[in-house]
Amino acid sequence: MKYLALSCLFQQRIFMFQFSFVVICCYIIHHVLNSLRFITLCTAAHHNVKVFITHGGLLSLQEALYHATPLLVLPIFADQPRNARFVKESELGDLLMWEELTADAIVETLVKLTSDPKCKENVMRKSAEMRDQPTSPRDLAVFWTEYVIRHRGAPQLRSPAAQLSWVEFLMLDVLLLLHLALFLLVFILRRIFRVIAAKALGSGINKMKKE
Repeated sequence: MKYLALSCLFQQRIFMFQFSFVVICCYIIHHVLNSLRFITLCTAAHHNVKVFITHGGLLSLQEALYHATPLLVLPIFADQPRNARFVKESELGDLLMWEELTADAIVETLVKLTSDPKCKENVMRKSAEMRDQPTSPRDLAVFWTEYVIRHRGAPQLRSPAAQLSWVEFLMLDVLLLLHLALFLLVFILRRIFRVIAAKALGSGINKMKKE
């Protein structure tokens, strides 16, 4: 179905991920390029990419928005449906549910995303927001790498949790205390209920003897 939909589009080249060599060999369309070695970041960053089709993972979403590429999300599970709704509500792209997926729906959505300037403007604005930083991520990574080297491992930045024993790290002492408190509470409540029940039954027996 997806190959039928893609064959109707007029883009010169369409890139697709595949997870089976059998599928690759069975479907060959002159302007669809199949590969197992596409890198998501490089694909989304290419200036000729008009729409990025994704399952809606958080990293794919961030990479596409960083490079101002509209999204067509096909969510499957976990956080993907929520990410897909965010894309649609923010007008950064569109979403299609697998249960309602048809070749016509794919073509219609892709044509709409590639021809709608508002969607492109929204992703460009979101990209500008993400890129508006005092320094680039590369320079930041270089700085902190050199910082750790200059300060001999920078032990002052290490989390105190790294020095905890496994008992403290797993909070076994806290769990033991909570279990003891719960056991004590249950024990006291059972004793109180027994006393109340004994008095209630005792008063009932006494009344029966008097009668």
